[in-house]
Amino acid sequence: MTNRYADPWKGFAERWDEYYTAPGRPTEDEKRIFLHYIKKTGIKRPKALVLGATPELRDVLAKANADVTLIDINKKMIDEMTKLRKIRSRERKVVGDWLDMPFEDRKFDIVMGDLVQGNIPRSKKDAFMKEIARVLKKEGYLISRIWHLPKNWKYVDPDRIIERHLRYPYEKKLHMELFQHLLYNTYNKKTDILDSAIIKKWITKYMYKEGRFNHPSKKANKLLERAYIMWKPFEKKWCTFNEKRIERMVKKHFIIIENNRRTKSHRMAESFRIWFLKKK
Repeated sequence: MTNRYADPWKGFAERWDEYYTAPGRPTEDEKRIFLHYIKKTGIKRPKALVLGATPELRDVLAKANADVTLIDINKKMIDEMTKLRKIRSRERKVVGDWLDMPFEDRKFDIVMGDLVQGNIPRSKKDAFMKEIARVLKKEGYLISRIWHLPKNWKYVDPDRIIERHLRYPYEKKLHMELFQHLLYNTYNKKTDILDSAIIKKWITKYMYKEGRFNHPSKKANKLLERAYIMWKPFEKKWCTFNEKRIERMVKKHFIIIENNRRTKSHRMAESFRIWFLKKK
């Protein structure tokens, strides 16, 4: 992966537990969906590979009695995420690139990921899916939460998005839901890139000093400050598509078994679904 997709996560690791909430990380309900799909494979003690170091996925695999390997390009991320695990279990930790993984062909029963495809550049997405298929056994499965553009997406004035979120009851995750709605708003139809730097430009008019805001609403100030702490220095970019293009992407290498379970634990349920896929 290129640095513009991977490097910003180095700082995020330190802020993960307090500020990186749902929908950015799996909720308890989504963990149950992951576990349901693992059990649905029928494999008793699966050899599993985790793309990244998401502690929730590793805890779910521990419950499933899986033999776990994880791979992330960022050692600091692995170290910090390991501290956040609720269930301790033995794992193999590998620092490496998802696009060129140091594993032999057909090594794993299951590959799991959480929102990983958005970190892959458009030109590398097919190679990414092909590499996952390569390390999976003949009857292997990919279980991954994949985020895509909402159905009938269109640009909305950023101030209207902020105002909409002020009508919701305050919750710890509300700043992340606000950020995600603003992020959809940055979508570039020509490049398929969503850019957090654009969000920073929009909210700067309310910022009177670094990370401090003077929006007329105190609630808005709190949300913007929490989002700012999480995403500073606003250099992270993602690349994703609408659902139909995601389907075309995965169908080159996988069969879609199921992807229609919606969580009720956050407002992004429709576009943040867990896909249960089988290698072709």
